Amino acid sequence: MKLRLPTILLLIWLCLTCHGVAQINVSLHLPRTSFLLNEPTVATITISNLAGQDLLFEDSPDFGPWCRLELKALRGDFVSPRREEISFPPLIVPSGKTISRTINVSDFFFLDHPGQYKIRVGVFFAPTRAEFYTQSTFNADPGRMEWAQTVGIPEAGNNGGKFRTFALVTHQRPEGIFLYAKLEGKEEGIRFSPFFLGRLLSAMKPQPQFDASNNLYVFHASSDSTYVLSQIDVDTGKFGQALYRPSTPRAGRPAMSKDAKGHLVISGGIRVHEEELTPKSTSRSLLSERPEEFQPKPAR
Repeated sequence: MKLRLPTILLLIWLCLTCHGVAQINVSLHLPRTSFLLNEPTVATITISNLAGQDLLFEDSPDFGPWCRLELKALRGDFVSPRREEISFPPLIVPSGKTISRTINVSDFFFLDHPGQYKIRVGVFFAPTRAEFYTQSTFNADPGRMEWAQTVGIPEAGNNGGKFRTFALVTHQRPEGIFLYAKLEGKEEGIRFSPFFLGRLLSAMKPQPQFDASNNLYVFHASSDSTYVLSQIDVDTGKFGQALYRPSTPRAGRPAMSKDAKGHLVISGGIRVHEEELTPKSTSRSLLSERPEEFQPKPAR
């Protein structure tokens, strides 16, 4: 049986396409399967090029974006994206190399409700019209509320006279219990991304205290010998931490309190590093502030 020329060309195209599929590997990795609701839900997309030549991934006027994201609740509908079309800048993957890019799922979708979700990533290579899919699931957990307090911002602050609400929330995962702090201005509609304070030793309850300017300090045990002091600015959300240990092996657990003049003091503990609280960031990003592009990670 003789094959017609169009049939032969079609078979050649199918062979090249299938061969191309085998030459590109795409994977999706999440560092864990459970996240506190509204904390950064980081996922890493990895593309490996085994094609023997450099590959360019870019949007196509005929087929649309080269990288496509979908988020769906396992017991519900697709989650609405934050913008009509999700688009990424072109990406060149050199021959024989693997390139990873990290995204925060909450930057692209309105991930505001607790539950289980499935994220699906599609990478489209326009020259061969081949698309590669990968997916993963995770849980968005509201956590357990441990404490909450509303305070005012001093008049000297940028938002003087307004009110902010602090809260402490615990999130239990298979590897342990972790402590977070939340900060929001309900009257302004402002909500900061949760502050990760670290692992929590359940034998000691976290100790929240306010200074004279209504900045929050939280002292908690992350292990029998390690204690963490966290500070959050009520106005800007500036965040810092310092580590402490018991002053002597038999001194018992350190504790935070106020002295007669209203100053915060740590009794029974010695700071591991003598420098002042190390800032984690000069300013705390709001949940409404979203980056536009991938954040690169080193190639493997």
